[in-house]
Amino acid sequence: MKKNTKRYIAASAAFILAFGIAPSANAMHIMEGYLPAGFCVAWADEIFLFKDGSVLKSGTPEEVFTDTSALRETNLTQPAVLELFDSLCAKGILKKEWKIPRNLKELEAYISAL
Repeated sequence: MKKNTKRYIAASAAFILAFGIAPSANAMHIMEGYLPAGFCVAWADEIFLFKDGSVLKSGTPEEVFTDTSALRETNLTQPAVLELFDSLCAKGILKKEWKIPRNLKELEAYISAL
């Protein structure tokens, strides 16, 4: 993990501890590995993908990170939790109509319930 990423996470955690609430607005950048996409899918309420200075796609993390063509256009990949969920659905282990897990704990709960 990059030094700046650690600082960002530490600052966010300090804010939550100090004030007992999460910041209402937070900008996260997924550029050149600055912040992992998995962090954004787990915590963000809304995601914006930019290409050539304009918004290519916006929506919930589920909407944005399941749009593989938009991800490809912005040189991003699906977060690992979504990639694994899709793979398990394709193999018939999990059901595609289930709510997309936002983190590994949610995915683990699906698997444990089998």
